[in-house]
Amino acid sequence: MPRVSIIIPAFNSAKNIKRTIESVSNQSFRDWELIVVDDGSTDNTKEIISEFQNNDPRIRYIYQENSGGPAGPKNTGIKNSIGELIAFLDHDDEWLPKKLEKQVYLMDHPRKNNTALVGCDAFIIDELHDEERIYRITKSENYLEELLVRNVIFCSSGVIVKRSVLSDVGYFDEQFRFGDDWDMWLRIAQKYSLDFIHEPLYKYYRHAETVTSKLNIDNRINEYEFGLSKHLPLYKKYRKAHSNHLLIMGRMCYPEKRREALVLFWNALKINPVNIRAYANLLFLLVGEKAYRLFLRFRSYL
Repeated sequence: MPRVSIIIPAFNSAKNIKRTIESVSNQSFRDWELIVVDDGSTDNTKEIISEFQNNDPRIRYIYQENSGGPAGPKNTGIKNSIGELIAFLDHDDEWLPKKLEKQVYLMDHPRKNNTALVGCDAFIIDELHDEERIYRITKSENYLEELLVRNVIFCSSGVIVKRSVLSDVGYFDEQFRFGDDWDMWLRIAQKYSLDFIHEPLYKYYRHAETVTSKLNIDNRINEYEFGLSKHLPLYKKYRKAHSNHLLIMGRMCYPEKRREALVLFWNALKINPVNIRAYANLLFLLVGEKAYRLFLRFRSYL
């Protein structure tokens, strides 16, 4: 039985999935199975994967009708996997060769018995602007509170998790379109310890066709609202995180939805009256568009 089951949710992935699977094949840790779940592709994704299957019996392919988001194929992969540990890899991302080896080693450490999940930093490859930067996971004493504000784990491609933990907390919530991974990590963090390797072990590709659009912003705001309502009892225990969650939603609303942004900043202040960032955002947006845009340029200082 393979130690690690790797799940790739795929949809019309022909353009990039070859390099993704090659990054799995190049792992120094060899005790794995790979399950590619094709979520209704209409391109030649299947043919590309078949070429890999001809050379490696550890690679499996499952086709299903389109489910509308990544949670569905992830759940299908989990149900059809047999590994003690489960890792996820988006169809256009890429692992560095030591990624699995380092995460499995940390998971096996005798002092990490309660560790349910191991994540890592990432290289972000911005193909539109031809830029590369490193995303570093915040070092924190309370990752639950960090996750209540935003998805500090960033991307499921950097995560390995125990099967027993997924059996305990349940599958990915298919009501989410984008935030299914954030919701999962939040549920895990309520009951277990999280650990991280603070070095980039995978490449996350940001493509020109996935640059944030107005529709995408609207969808993400809806996701934030849904996540807030789903976990509202938890947010009531962590008022600072609740306030900062609303602050981020307000920033996402600007500039298309200025009035909604003002309401969210105000609500953030009502929940946490000492939230200086919320005060600053509200004040500068009330002063005017020019003042707020100037503020956004220097907000890292607040």
